[in-house]
Amino acid sequence: FSIKYSPIGSNLEEFRMEAFFLASPTGEYLIEKHLCGFIDRSICDNFWEQVAQADNDPKQLRPLIPIPNTQNRFICHVNRHGLVYMGIVSSEFPPLWCIEFLQRVDTVLNDYFTPISASKIKEYFVLVYQIVDEMLDYGASNLTEPNGLRELINPPSTVGTLLGSRTVASTLPESILSNTPWRKKNVRYTQNEIFLDFVESIHAIVDRNGITTYSTVSGEAHANCKLSGFPDVCLSFQNPGIIDDTAFHPCVRYSRFTNEKVVSFVPPDGRFVLMKYRVLSPMSLPIYVRPEFTFGKDSGTIAIQVSPRNTQGHPLENVVIEIPFPPEVASVSLTASQGPFKFDSIKKIGRWEIGKLVIERTASLNGQVTLSAETDVRPTLTAQFRVAMLGSSGLKINSLDVGHERYKPYKGMRFLTRSGSVQIRT
Repeated sequence: FSIKYSPIGSNLEEFRMEAFFLASPTGEYLIEKHLCGFIDRSICDNFWEQVAQADNDPKQLRPLIPIPNTQNRFICHVNRHGLVYMGIVSSEFPPLWCIEFLQRVDTVLNDYFTPISASKIKEYFVLVYQIVDEMLDYGASNLTEPNGLRELINPPSTVGTLLGSRTVASTLPESILSNTPWRKKNVRYTQNEIFLDFVESIHAIVDRNGITTYSTVSGEAHANCKLSGFPDVCLSFQNPGIIDDTAFHPCVRYSRFTNEKVVSFVPPDGRFVLMKYRVLSPMSLPIYVRPEFTFGKDSGTIAIQVSPRNTQGHPLENVVIEIPFPPEVASVSLTASQGPFKFDSIKKIGRWEIGKLVIERTASLNGQVTLSAETDVRPTLTAQFRVAMLGSSGLKINSLDVGHERYKPYKGMRFLTRSGSVQIRT
């Protein structure tokens, strides 16, 4: 499927959130906003009970949780930056709308108070409430563009706090009323430049024979735009046919991408995510892992080799191999040729932090384990890594053109490959 990332809240009568809560992972409520009548915070008690059962980690729960003993109400939640964003919705409410909105609230707050935290929420409580109030009007999303919000609500500053200046603008910004609310008016830079970072995450499953049985790449194009005036930017690809799924920032002209396969847009000022995409075609992993596990009655042997592969000469960085051992493993004695190896005897998880691996370099982990009972369980390893200046999807950039302005800006593009969920079965 292909999704257009459009401004949320286009149908205000149909899509409404009944209540909004912002809390810490321990259950301390920081912000609450009642939109369609008062809803007591006790409605979230079942959610916190499930969090406690999941080792106090909300990320382990489903994003949409039914609320018992209510009229088809649900809790939609997002956990980011050590904060829990919750929305109370009804059964007729599109859950993806709510998830996207909660993620947008976190993005905006992190843009205002980098890095966002519970202490920042308490310190700037009034300002945070004003931001949420502008973003959520009677249960429907209103103004969600960071640039428009910054023009309407001033970010916190030391000078403004000392002078007691107003945080909300006395007049409505012109950009909010225009067809491009994401673009500020009269932007001027002495040096005009635009940079694009394509960050691609690999998700793959490798069987015990070293054959990749499943692989996909999800990518994001992060833009940093510092262009004067009202530029029109066009990004084209050499092989746009390999892109399967797309999601765009509202500034992108979706009809032109559908017809011509080019990304044409009037960019916001500053940093933003231009597009998200997915490539389903088979690819070669930049890492090779060869595990060998042999378990007997009371002991076993382990030998793991890790090396770079298909990296176009670029080294692997931040390489980490995690090994979930069977519960029958009592102790381990493993020696690594590179990087430390740590074993958590309670959770039965081994973590091998290899670090950087250059071309034609192989790291190995060898040793024995002691078993309390015989087992036939073969663990599934997970690999973490990153490769700079490498695009694993094979997507090629053709050109990045800036029009409607006389200046010639500096343009830069680069790729970064990192691991998503990479599993190696033994």
